[in-house]
Amino acid sequence: MGNWLAGVIAAVTAAGSPFVALADDVVAQTRSGRVTQSELAEFQQHRPPSRRGQRQAALSDLEQLVVWKALAERAVAEGLELELRHELGLERELLAASRLRRAIEAEAEPTDQQLMAYYEARHADFWRPRRWQLSHLFKKVSRDASAAERERVRRQASELRQRILDGEDFATLARLESDGDNRHRGGRAGMARLANVRPEVAAILEELAAGELSELVETPEGYLLLFCHRVLEAEQMPFAKAKGAIQKGLRRQALEARWSALDKQLLSRASPTYWVDVPADTGEAPWIRYTPEKGVEATITAAEIRAWQARRPRQEAAMPSRSALEQRLLLQLRAAEAGRRGLLSQPDQVASERWLKRRLLAEAVIERVVSDRLEPVTAAEVASFYAEHRASFVAPA
Repeated sequence: MGNWLAGVIAAVTAAGSPFVALADDVVAQTRSGRVTQSELAEFQQHRPPSRRGQRQAALSDLEQLVVWKALAERAVAEGLELELRHELGLERELLAASRLRRAIEAEAEPTDQQLMAYYEARHADFWRPRRWQLSHLFKKVSRDASAAERERVRRQASELRQRILDGEDFATLARLESDGDNRHRGGRAGMARLANVRPEVAAILEELAAGELSELVETPEGYLLLFCHRVLEAEQMPFAKAKGAIQKGLRRQALEARWSALDKQLLSRASPTYWVDVPADTGEAPWIRYTPEKGVEATITAAEIRAWQARRPRQEAAMPSRSALEQRLLLQLRAAEAGRRGLLSQPDQVASERWLKRRLLAEAVIERVVSDRLEPVTAAEVASFYAEHRASFVAPA
């Protein structure tokens, strides 16, 4: 595979390094044309960021761009663009629907007045009770242990407490002696509130100050020592600190409400009809008919729905449900709505579609080449595999 891709690069580039600038804006020369700096920059905006160094990343991006362009041109020459028309159309619709959702999210941004009103109406939600940052040292006792055994563990825990009072490090002793799950963290247990701990622990905790070691706390499971690192007093979270969380929550609520209302409006306007009892191999036959605008009828075919199902691993049924057909229709209606709002003519959307198409065509060529080079599995190989893994094919009695 690697050798084949290297061959592709060699085949599509001219003699010498393709990465030598030939003019002010040209960064590569291939047999099919030139690659400009602006084209490379656009490509880099529409692919995942590289973790390599800046120069290595630039060379890697340029190499991938050259390969993508060459493979996409090969795909078009081999007629793959027509074969993949449903897949390409689906990806464009997904991209358009995503752009529409971002636009609606921008519309759903709450105002400062709404944020403050929410904060004032739910003042109690932003009250923080007193909290203690603690470390634990725990000695476990079985619930059915004898009195003598409980006394032995109690004395052991008391001795550990005295060692800490005499100057030994709490975290070190917790790592060596604690039976708690947090012993590997030196007993670190995070923040605690009175409402979240057992009553016997709360009684001790309430009197514990920063830098203090607790008395021995007996619980049904054993004996506990607490060390308090700091105490955060109860406070009312100020609006400035709560604003971000409120903003995020209100934005999400408004977005979902607007998105749901738009879906209902689009479906009502489309007046769709679904065919859910037709044969699975009906190809270009329509499975959905709808009216995108007055006096105009449109369809979504079985082949288009199959392309959508292939992209959704959980949608493997031979015939999708009416609910699934509705979701497929909504995708197309959302994409059309994005176009109606002028969202698809924006330069970054056009560039996204262009590189999405090139990537899909390039991947299709790679898949075809790899598939053509794979040898078919023989009956003897199947029999050999079965013989080696016979046990895994035997169902339990």
